[in-house]
Amino acid sequence: MVKNYSKMKKSFKITHFFILITFTLLIIQIIQSCGPLKELTYNNGKFCDGKSILSFQSFSDLQTEHRRLNQRYLNGAEEDSVFINFENERIHYSLRKKDNDIDDGLRLDEPDFNPFDYTTDEILETILNQDGIVIIANELYMWDDGCVVVKTLNTCTNYEALLKYRELVKIYEQSSTNQNLENLNNHRINFKIQEVNSCSEL
Repeated sequence: MVKNYSKMKKSFKITHFFILITFTLLIIQIIQSCGPLKELTYNNGKFCDGKSILSFQSFSDLQTEHRRLNQRYLNGAEEDSVFINFENERIHYSLRKKDNDIDDGLRLDEPDFNPFDYTTDEILETILNQDGIVIIANELYMWDDGCVVVKTLNTCTNYEALLKYRELVKIYEQSSTNQNLENLNNHRINFKIQEVNSCSEL
């Protein structure tokens, strides 16, 4: 009787284990069917659709990080390994990394992509993500050619809106029609996108 009970108990445990595994696999399948997570936070910032965005409490903190990375670069005999280590430590895919990956054939070429459209500063290129974006004080900032920066509230929906804004700016630059200007202004208003001058206002 004791042997039978022991067998039944063991059988119950095995059955219970398989039910648990099946249930876990079912949950994973449901999550995967919903597509990738739109937003995920981590120690250094957040991900929007798998794109890392470094986060800073203030522009002063960003400047401090810039100075620190620049010093590490100078101390490291100006080797790219300093930038690579910075990116790896923060699980960060930077503008610099994207540019190099395209040049090395590790990423499909994007004819419209030019890192100089964002900045000519290689240190800042390493801090900005692949789309030229960073988080400062819970706002998304997108660098755009020198001192011009645009910002909006820190959400993944607004992240996509910044990318669309850049696209609309390019469309207007290619064809300065009233309709294209209206599209650009409407988009700016709808997503509360503001232009700031990083050289004087930040």
